[in-house]
Amino acid sequence: MITKIFKFFIVFLMLISSSLFAKEQSYICIDIDNGGFYYNGSEYQLTLFELDKFIIKIDFDNKSIQSDHPNLFLAEPICLDSMNLAYLTCASRYGETFMINRMNLEFTYSSIFGHVGDGPNSEGYADPIGIRFGVCRQEN
Repeated sequence: MITKIFKFFIVFLMLISSSLFAKEQSYICIDIDNGGFYYNGSEYQLTLFELDKFIIKIDFDNKSIQSDHPNLFLAEPICLDSMNLAYLTCASRYGETFMINRMNLEFTYSSIFGHVGDGPNSEGYADPIGIRFGVCRQEN
């Protein structure tokens, strides 16, 4: 009886061990380039956006990311399983995607809500459509 309980306990520990030892890390990510389409009041024009940097918390084991940067996610992203464990891909319901390579910490981010999600408001503003890429490093 004790042996069965011990075996059950070992199996249980193995199943939850990844979440016990998973750790969220903070990374600072810096753009290499950032561009897309900006609405000028009457049409979208191809443009370069200002380069930026942001802090993002990533838990590779539990497949989650979080950032307070105002230009990243309008809604909480959902991260997907990947057949290739080197990549973590996350997306929000507003067409924002973030993909990072856990081996070299290179990332891409896209935001595609603008054209399909909203029209110009009364001041002539519509959300831009963009893609940025860069490299992250672990924050000290």
